[in-house]
Amino acid sequence: MTRLAEAAVRFTPPLSVPSRTVPMPSVRSCDDASVSQTAEWDRVVEGARVHFMAGEDDEPETADNIDAHLYLADGTRRYATFMTTDEIARLLQRWAGAGEVGGGRYFSCSDLVIIPRPGVEAMVAALGEMIRSSDVDVMLSKLEDSTI
Repeated sequence: MTRLAEAAVRFTPPLSVPSRTVPMPSVRSCDDASVSQTAEWDRVVEGARVHFMAGEDDEPETADNIDAHLYLADGTRRYATFMTTDEIARLLQRWAGAGEVGGGRYFSCSDLVIIPRPGVEAMVAALGEMIRSSDVDVMLSKLEDSTI
């Protein structure tokens, strides 16, 4: 079996989304025991509720790599991973040094929203614009009841 096939067998995605492939968690997933499930991370933007799945060491002002569920006013739910370019560069460097994920030669993550600076407020601002412009409908995967 090739290394790629072995990696595919070991990989279990955090969510199953029928319409698109869900990314391998970049650092944490919602199944990680260190993920905070507190309401302090929830926000409301453009009539939608956002639940950020923060790690125990994350702070709202400095978070630069975090997953979120978006609950839209029409009842649909979507998934996003927010990252800064600095965090992506850090991961690529780490992977290059460790020989992981293609030796840091690429970064791939569906439902990725790159934000210009760390923090939940930057993430909320991005989501607000995505909702107003309807880009959210094509940029983020829809979640079904059985996928959470």
